[in-house]
Amino acid sequence: MTDNVTDPILISQAEIPPKPFHIYRSGAGSGKTYTLAKSYLTLALSRPGAFRHILGVTFTNKATEEMKSRIVSFLKVLSAGEKHPMRNELCEALDITDEILTERATDALSDILHQYGRFSIVTIDSFFHAVIRSFAREMGLQGTFTIDLDLDKVLQLVIDQLLMEIGEEKQKQLRSWLTEFAEKKVEDGLSWDFRKDISILSKEILKDEFKQYSAQILELSKKANFFANIRKQLNNVRYPFENQVKKMCREAMKFLDDNGLSVDTFSRKASGPAGLFIKLENLDFDISDTRRSAMEDISKWLKKADLKDAELVSKTEQVMSVYSNLIQYVDKEFTKYQSVIEVQRYLYAFGILAEINKYLQQYRDEHDVMLIADLPDFLHQIINDSETPYIYEKVGSIFNHYLIDEFQDTSAFQWENFMPLVKNTTDEGNFSMVVGDVKQSIYRFRGGDWELLQHRIKDDIGDYHVEPHNLGTNWRSDPLIVHFNNTFFTSMMGLSRGHFEDSTSEIIDESMREQVLGKIGEVFDTFSDVAQEIPEHRQEEKGMVRFEFIKEERDAEEGWVDQSIRRTIYKVEELQRQGYQLRDIAVLTRYASEGKKIADAFIEYRNSEEADPNLRYEVVSSEALYLTSSHLVRFIVSLIKWLNDEKNTIVLSEWLYEYNRYILKNDLKESEIFSRFEHWEEISPKIFVNQREYLKTLPLYELVESIIRIFDLNKIPEEFTYLQGFQDAVLDYAKNERGDIPSFLAWWEEVRKERAIQISDDNNAVKILTIHKSKGLEFPVVILPFMSWTFDHDATKDTILWCSGDVGVEPFSQLPVVPLKYNKGLANTYWAQRYYEEKLKAYLDNLNLLYVAFTRPVEVLIGFAKLPARENLNYAYDLVLSHVKDSDHWDERENSYQVGALKKPNLEHKETKEYGLQTYLSSPWRGKVSIQIKGSAELNESVFSDAQRRGTKLHDILSRIKYRKDLDQFSNLEHIVELTKIIEYPEVSNWFDDSWEVHTEVPILLPGGEFKRIDRLNLKKDQTVVIDFKTGTKRKKDHYQVKEYMKILGEMGYQQVTGYLIYLYDLSVEEVTNG
Repeated sequence: MTDNVTDPILISQAEIPPKPFHIYRSGAGSGKTYTLAKSYLTLALSRPGAFRHILGVTFTNKATEEMKSRIVSFLKVLSAGEKHPMRNELCEALDITDEILTERATDALSDILHQYGRFSIVTIDSFFHAVIRSFAREMGLQGTFTIDLDLDKVLQLVIDQLLMEIGEEKQKQLRSWLTEFAEKKVEDGLSWDFRKDISILSKEILKDEFKQYSAQILELSKKANFFANIRKQLNNVRYPFENQVKKMCREAMKFLDDNGLSVDTFSRKASGPAGLFIKLENLDFDISDTRRSAMEDISKWLKKADLKDAELVSKTEQVMSVYSNLIQYVDKEFTKYQSVIEVQRYLYAFGILAEINKYLQQYRDEHDVMLIADLPDFLHQIINDSETPYIYEKVGSIFNHYLIDEFQDTSAFQWENFMPLVKNTTDEGNFSMVVGDVKQSIYRFRGGDWELLQHRIKDDIGDYHVEPHNLGTNWRSDPLIVHFNNTFFTSMMGLSRGHFEDSTSEIIDESMREQVLGKIGEVFDTFSDVAQEIPEHRQEEKGMVRFEFIKEERDAEEGWVDQSIRRTIYKVEELQRQGYQLRDIAVLTRYASEGKKIADAFIEYRNSEEADPNLRYEVVSSEALYLTSSHLVRFIVSLIKWLNDEKNTIVLSEWLYEYNRYILKNDLKESEIFSRFEHWEEISPKIFVNQREYLKTLPLYELVESIIRIFDLNKIPEEFTYLQGFQDAVLDYAKNERGDIPSFLAWWEEVRKERAIQISDDNNAVKILTIHKSKGLEFPVVILPFMSWTFDHDATKDTILWCSGDVGVEPFSQLPVVPLKYNKGLANTYWAQRYYEEKLKAYLDNLNLLYVAFTRPVEVLIGFAKLPARENLNYAYDLVLSHVKDSDHWDERENSYQVGALKKPNLEHKETKEYGLQTYLSSPWRGKVSIQIKGSAELNESVFSDAQRRGTKLHDILSRIKYRKDLDQFSNLEHIVELTKIIEYPEVSNWFDDSWEVHTEVPILLPGGEFKRIDRLNLKKDQTVVIDFKTGTKRKKDHYQVKEYMKILGEMGYQQVTGYLIYLYDLSVEEVTNG
């Protein structure tokens, strides 16, 4: 008898179903947008109407519009049968011929344009919003609920309400927390006024880390004395430890004193091992390795000569025993003690945030509003509680394919909301994809979580579904720039990794240290694929990279920052002389404030004698174009403030200064201007002095218009754009808010730092923008004037980490989450791993900024930085310098590095014409606007004379009569005799004949929005007759009006246009000639 063995079934590779979920890891310039567009088109052209079931997700409105226009433009090219690299790829992917592809592209383009609302490429927030709108009733929301985008404004209103009620009895506990907050600020040497700090703290409510625990925190805050009991338990850990350490130190010092010894008896005195007793008694627990080595080495205590003194050696050994016990005790208890210290630091934040959260919920309910930050939370509830088909049914769309862009910037909450939908369609075998690059993750402060792309997404979807891809070829930058970035970032990974591994030596707990080391390796693996390939057709050595390090001399007139700004301007001049246009150059900065410095410097230099008259110095920068940058805007606002409160001599001095210096352009010194503020009437226009009280009564917008005219502000051309922007801001305010001056001034204080002029990117000007805003863009030349940002969190700002309290140790385990201030003290707490993880991520965030900046240029990368006094890895310039200083291209004398050379650019520049306002019109409306009452004589008999009333009525009836037969319907009217007379008048009767095609009250919309209306238009094969009925007396302008109608119709292509005026009061006809 033999066993029944089944032979294994062999499956060929072709029979294995393709994996439906594709992950594209795309380095900078590697064709990410092209790949997304190709994937979309492959799906959209697979069958008729397929585009309706594809959801493309981006993160900004600009990216959405760019993706839509890119797909439509591709379809236009394909439908026209034109050659394109994508054509062959699509034919191969769809297994169709070129002719069929053209047909499908034509049909798809037509479908998309006719059903544009179903062309679903949206931002992630707009998709969430659509789902929530569909589930408004199920979620208990009113159908009229709105989404508030201004989070800062809402939080400020909530905090104001909370502080207004702080005196009430029910807020006794909150008063205690706020008092503690104020005391902490005073202890730190800061002002006790905590209002600004509360505003900053309140933003923690909107973070994902807080949201997942918010309900539990709210419940804990309702428990009487819960936080007081926690504080008591924490103190029961803290103070016994401190007292024991102090006791052991005092006993050691007493032993020394009793035996005629002192700290000075031993090596290095207070700096030596014996000095540790003093240090620890003062609760300074930083024990150096040198002092630790003295636990069992007497030579660290005594000099060679003293080692021969047997009595001293014996006493020293007794001291060493106490010393060793002390260090061992500290090491054993310190992690728990330090954890208590760190938890106590922000314990009050629990209660404060719980109260703010409570008030925020009240605000939502009372105003029927949802914050934009709430969308992921609400959607999470919807998706978790509903089946996928039901969600699609409610939304009104069924999506079989998801294409998600910039996935490294997706938050965990956002992905948890998308994941069930994506997984559902993936399980059905439908294609979906994500695209991202961990190295370009620079939006973690908004919740972006690069670990989703790096690790988690594959597990969430299922490894068996996932097909990874690496887009590793750089199609953007010239070879020398790609080579530099490859070597720089590869070497920086090893250097940075070693730096972090060395820093873990400060962790006392060995097991904790091992966990941290593992995390370090995991984080730096994100740059393992940093090296990029260069396309075969771009192998020649093109491109240039140059860095200049500026040595800061003592007592120098200019610091390195000023020198860097100056060198940036000189480089722009050099680039122009080489053939580059200003539009080819981008200046990238880490902070917006740095961009403003650069923009101001360009403007100042342009007006100086140093400027080359043959070169240009225009810049485009949102920071430079803030309305507050305008002297005229500052003048108007200061003047309005003063009109609102004339006792305010400060604002009086402000507007006088702006008026004299920048409007009248007087050469008066500041001191002279300020000393004459009491005589403001002598300097101001007389009309302003006379109308001052009247101006105060005007509506806000009219007040601004009046100020512009009175002070001739509309005669300063360089300020026209700012004036227009400010009037737009005033109009926006007047439309949505109360129109009174005090309210406007309060509003302006809130928004003035954000209101800027919008200017086209096509202007021939240097673009100044932050590195964050440059993401996704490319420029022929990139200049980095300040490579000086820190690679850690800003020490001047509190960064709060929300950590789990479940560490297996009381009393921490009673807290679901613990708010901890990010600082190096966390290195020896139960949350050391979380601290180092945050430190690593902050480092990676800032390294990613460097990566984004270095990968924007196509041809030229230039950077300026401070020459550091010593080697470190704390700032961007530290990393760059450590890489370039040992290179063959390093110039020791100039402290500069350069590879490649500046060559004449090979760029095609499109000609752009720039137009600006030549005049700024501002005129009073009160003498111009009148009310025209047409066809409403019945409202007020006394308004019109009989003749006027008769003419108006006839005009109205004639607009309803096209042909002679139409007259019958008006046979019962009192005007029938007059109407019959008009229609049968010899010169007129022909126009009411059935042989004409007749249109009455013909509206014409002109370019620019102007609107015209023709009374009557008669058309035949090659004849066009314009007829205008007039009820008043004859005027010359009547002819001009009909001539204008005739001209417009001629331009529209109408043949043999003639015009006639019919005056109804005396029944006369006049022909209008084109002469």
